[in-house]
Amino acid sequence: MVKHRTSVRSTKHRVCVRRRTIGGATKVSVLRNVSHPPVTVDVTPVTTTSSLDEHSEAEPSSSCMSETAYTKAKKKELRAWDSLKEDMLRVSYESSAPSTNICALCKEHAEYRCLECSSTNMFCETCITKTHRNSLHLPEKWNKTLYVTSPLELALRLPGEHCSHAVYARDMKIFVNTGQLCSFSVTLCTCEPETCTLLRYGIWPATPERPQTAFSIALLELFHYLSMECQVSVEGFCNMLRWKNNLSLSEVNMLYRALVGESISQFRHHHFRCRSLSGLCPSFDDGTTCPVCPKSNGNLIVTMDAYFGLVRKRSSGSSLVEPLHGNRMFVREEDVQEYLSSHPDGSKPNEDCSNFKAGNLLRSQKNPQKLDVTGVFGVSCRHEIPLVFLNMTQGERKKQKQCNKTYLWLFQHFMFLVINYSVRFCTVRED
Repeated sequence: MVKHRTSVRSTKHRVCVRRRTIGGATKVSVLRNVSHPPVTVDVTPVTTTSSLDEHSEAEPSSSCMSETAYTKAKKKELRAWDSLKEDMLRVSYESSAPSTNICALCKEHAEYRCLECSSTNMFCETCITKTHRNSLHLPEKWNKTLYVTSPLELALRLPGEHCSHAVYARDMKIFVNTGQLCSFSVTLCTCEPETCTLLRYGIWPATPERPQTAFSIALLELFHYLSMECQVSVEGFCNMLRWKNNLSLSEVNMLYRALVGESISQFRHHHFRCRSLSGLCPSFDDGTTCPVCPKSNGNLIVTMDAYFGLVRKRSSGSSLVEPLHGNRMFVREEDVQEYLSSHPDGSKPNEDCSNFKAGNLLRSQKNPQKLDVTGVFGVSCRHEIPLVFLNMTQGERKKQKQCNKTYLWLFQHFMFLVINYSVRFCTVRED
């Protein structure tokens, strides 16, 4: 039976958009299927559904044919990479052998190379020795088949003005830039401590007195930045060097044991003092002050939060020395306890208060009696610069007493005007 029906259709048009970039080039984008307000029209009689099926099948094909300028550029880039894959693979294989046997400096016969200096230059034995004096690079020698570790002596020598002093040399194990442990002959002088002489060579000692092992400063800086920015652990860093530089398992184990020592903490502190220019000018800050936030007048917007996953067991004991950074970031425990004991708080939370229960679920998995620090409370400005931290001895589990007094302590010391806290908390006021 022939049926008549009324349908709603949207007229579709192509819209061409021209954009002029900063460089002056014009980009053209085509916007398809731009619909206008619907128009009601009478449709011709429909006897079968075959025409509708053909139309529905033709629509996807037409949409597939329409490509934007970005899609075309992306496909063009992929085709260019595909056409170069085989040539680039061939060049990589050819680079495994020397491209020339002429020294880049003296034009004599060459059979040495240093990948840390250049991937194409070749050197003779005399030139490689001169250019790599007091260097932690590891040259390689071509033996007609492959490159092997150079048999040249690795030495670190003092400049000529130290000849008049008592100069002596001894062997030392050094972790070079690649993480390998190599034996060097190091020249030292009695005019200054051995650690200072090693620092002139660009290496960091593992012990303060008569060090037998040292690290390349470039290696420690790489470890420092990866641990700070990428949260890479010591084990992950050692495994990375193992796969990148083909280290043996014994070398990785020795490097791991060396990186967890006290010397690495001392290097971090030394690196911080060098970056903050500590001691050069009294007007310089210590690098922990936000350069944007107001220092005297104005509203200081801060963010407060507590993390109850950072706990400390009582069985851990106490530190033998003061923190390397002093009270730059963490408030002294004596000051916090003295303030809390001198400001009793007997108030009770109202019915709308959450009673500071954020850490209950996390801390219920541990025995609180075995902990002397149940969390860390911190404050940072809105530019993500940390301002101050303090240890929580009770946290949010035992009511809100210490938290309220902690807030008051922070208010008295920093006079915050605008506060952003991660959870809703009680109104802080000082009676």
